[in-house]
Formats: sequence, structure tokens, C-alpha cells
Amino acid sequence: MSTYILKNNEQTGPYEDADIRSGLASGAFSYDDHAWREGMAEWQPLSTLYPPPPSTPRIPPAPVAPAANRKPVLSCQTCGQGALVKRKKYRMSVPVVLIGYILLIPCVLGMLFGVLMLFATGSAGTAVSAAADKATRMRLEEQAIPEPIIEKVVSFKPITAD
Repeated sequence: MSTYILKNNEQTGPYEDADIRSGLASGAFSYDDHAWREGMAEWQPLSTLYPPPPSTPRIPPAPVAPAANRKPVLSCQTCGQGALVKRKKYRMSVPVVLIGYILLIPCVLGMLFGVLMLFATGSAGTAVSAAADKATRMRLEEQAIPEPIIEKVVSFKPITAD
């Protein structure tokens, strides 16, 4: 939309909205200058047509301690801003740690016992199986059973009529 500007009692324009906004940003126009568009009854300040952006409040700097009392300020290593604050570390008390170890020791001993029993039963099962195979072989040899049949019986293979 075409807008005319009245600056220092001199009318200029017409300007487009983008030109006026860039002029306000660069300082070519002031929010106190007046503007008029088609359909307006009278000239109005630019601040009514183009409201100024809200200004950010300026925070005063924190008071600085004397150099002798000042501690080095650590800042964030990622963004380089802000101050890191030392916080208290919360640690478990001695009784809690002792109770944890007291409960942990039987668990570890139980697991070790279970693994030991697993190996013991595995080796005992193998020994029992070997003894049973030997006893079966001896009984079949005493009854004069041929060797190929004894091998099939000991290895749990089916025996056929032929």
C-alpha cells in the first residue's frame, strides 16, 4: 500500500511498507515523522501505523567484588555464557553402603555355587553315562551278541530285522 511521509514539513513518497520498515530500521525515517495513506482523514505519526518493536529491558551488571576476594568464574563450555555454580554432592551414608555389600555378597556366592554345581552335574552325568555304556556292553558280550548290534544298542540306534 502506498504511503506518503511528512518529514521536516516536506512531503515525500509514495513508499511501500517494506521501504518504510527498512527506513525506520536504518534511521532514514523516525517514528515521530507523519504518514498518510489513501482513506485516512489526516496525517498520523509513523508509530501508529508501524509500532516500534518492544525494547528489551537492560539488566544492570552485577556488582563486581574486589580482585582479592573474587573467585574465578567458570562458564559453560558449550555456549560460553552463564556461570557454573558449585552444588553439593549427595552421597550415600556408610550404613547404606554396608547393607548393600552385605546383600551383594550372598548373591555373588550363590551365583558361584550355581555355576560350580552346573559343571559338577555335567561331569558326573558324563561319568555315569560312560559307566552305563560299559556295563551294557559287558552284558551283551556275555550273551554272545555280535559287535555291530552291540554298537547300535550302545549308540541308541534302532535295530532292524535284517
